[in-house]
Amino acid sequence: MNRALIELSITDNNIGDDGAVSLAAALTVNRSLTNLSLIGTGIGAAGAVALAGALRVNTALLELELGANNFLDEGVAALAESLKVNCTLNMLSISCRTTTKSIRVLADALKTNTSLTLLGLIRCDIEAAAAVLLADALKINTTLTTIVLSQNEFGDEGTVALADMLAGNTSLTFLDLCLCGLGSTGARALVDALKLNVTLFSLSVTDIDIPDDLGAELQELMSNPAREAAMAGEADTKPALGIPLARDSDQSDDDD
Repeated sequence: MNRALIELSITDNNIGDDGAVSLAAALTVNRSLTNLSLIGTGIGAAGAVALAGALRVNTALLELELGANNFLDEGVAALAESLKVNCTLNMLSISCRTTTKSIRVLADALKTNTSLTLLGLIRCDIEAAAAVLLADALKINTTLTTIVLSQNEFGDEGTVALADMLAGNTSLTFLDLCLCGLGSTGARALVDALKLNVTLFSLSVTDIDIPDDLGAELQELMSNPAREAAMAGEADTKPALGIPLARDSDQSDDDD
């Protein structure tokens, strides 16, 4: 058992479920590894379930990246359930197809989890109903500071729910809603929310259906003196997963 290794990246290596199961077995006894990246490693439901089991007993791992895998609802639900028990993991990034069923389990877990500070759910097929569930959970959760929801098509309905959450949230500092299908209604809801919320440092949206006037209002609200002063006080807090520190309305879809 290696007691010195603290970071391990197996990105873009097709270890599949068998490899994930072996890694999970090692994680149940390993007490040194803090960062594990398994992006694009061909992990399915069985591998995700095994990793979730390891998270129930592992107390060392801080960051787990599982993007570009295909473990679907079963895997996402298992990982979510582990968050009800695990109290050390502070970053989890997932990118796979989900339904409202597994997002509901995740939302329930977020209501009680007190260690996770960054959650990435990129290109997870999150629809409006699932976004509403996440927004409701974030009204209760006070430890998450970064949420990345880019490339999910929950549109205005989901955005309105998230904006309603933002109006009363004081812990979230980075929110990525790039390419989530929001239009005028969602943008207006964000504008209204940001008039009340001054603790969000970064809002990233790149949807082309946002009218220029609402885009300008969002930009103005995100660059107001109170928000910039708060951000200056958090100079050492850097966003993960490449989240920009300001709204970039001119960024092309190809850049995402």
